[in-house]
Parts: sequence; C-alpha cells; structure tokens
Amino acid sequence: MATIYMFIKPLEIEEYQYDNLKELLLRNSNINLNPQDSFIQTFKNELILIALGFIGIGFILTKIGWLVTIGQIAAFLGGWSLLSFIRSIFSYLNYLNDKSSYYNQLKMDIRDTDSYKDFCYKRISYS
Repeated sequence: MATIYMFIKPLEIEEYQYDNLKELLLRNSNINLNPQDSFIQTFKNELILIALGFIGIGFILTKIGWLVTIGQIAAFLGGWSLLSFIRSIFSYLNYLNDKSSYYNQLKMDIRDTDSYKDFCYKRISYS
C-alpha cells in the first residue's frame, strides 16, 4: 500500500517570528527556512523490507529447501515493499516540492517587506 504525502501549510508566522527571521535574513541572505526532511527516516521500513527481499533472492539462489522457502517469503515482502515505495516516492517528491515552494515564498515575502503589516498584506493577497 502506497503512502500519500501532502504538505499542509503551517499557520502564518507571528510578528515576533517575522522580526527574528527578518534579522536572520539580513545577517545571512542564504539561510534556508525550509525544515529538512530525512529520506532515510521517512522510508526506513520500506528500505528495510526491500533489503530483506534482496537477501531473500540470495536465499532462493542457494537452492537449499528451507532457505528457498524463507527466501520466497522475504522476496515477496521485498517486492511488495518496492512497489509501494515506487508509488510513494512520487507523492513524497510532490510534498517536498510544495514544501520547498512555500518556504521559498515565505523567505521572499519576509525579505521583500519592511514591516509585519506589509508582510501580512502581501500574504493575504495570495489567498
């Protein structure tokens, strides 16, 4: 079963957050506001099962009766996980793109405004 990933926009930042981020951006315009996601952590279970599938293929190749049976089960689980992983990865990539777009726009809006009030007006105009 594939997992569907969706980016849900956080609540708008408050004035003190705007002021802090504005100060950070003035000191370092290259700062990244986008919280990092861990690909490995997100897909840990799928990756473990896919690796188990490859081990299962190795067991099948031994042609030893009970190892073949265990290998078939492991290969089935790995194959199923691989299909799920492939379907999930596209959703995850869309999620990352939407998240990145949001935080890039947030950064530009903070950088391009002079006050929290201007920032709020700018953000409302997107809605």
